[in-house]
Amino acid sequence: MQETGRKPEFINSLPNLSRPQRIKVIREYFEAHGCPDAILCLHDEIAIITYHTLLDCGYRIPQDVTLAGCEGLFMMECFEPPLSTINQHLEEACELTWQFLQNRIVTPTLPLQQRTFEAKLMVRKSLQP
Repeated sequence: MQETGRKPEFINSLPNLSRPQRIKVIREYFEAHGCPDAILCLHDEIAIITYHTLLDCGYRIPQDVTLAGCEGLFMMECFEPPLSTINQHLEEACELTWQFLQNRIVTPTLPLQQRTFEAKLMVRKSLQP
């Protein structure tokens, strides 16, 4: 964003909101500020809600706005256009977390356990204007 001289915009779709409330918040943002050129959602579920809201508002993906989520859910490729997502290896991370917890239970004095996973952007048509 800095390289293009643009400031990020934040659409706050709070997790405690219901799906209809989230749709309302996103729709009101588009009505008040227009639609951004690109939207990166914190979760794939929010990207799916945003996808439907964009279509309901008459926007085309990716011609008017590019869209990506963040989780790597397989269902993101079931949309038209297929939605891009950042695969965060959640299943592998959960398995490893469980293993770390079991290790800690068996050996409470075990040093800090950690592992870093490299996320991968899964580029699909929603990012290809």
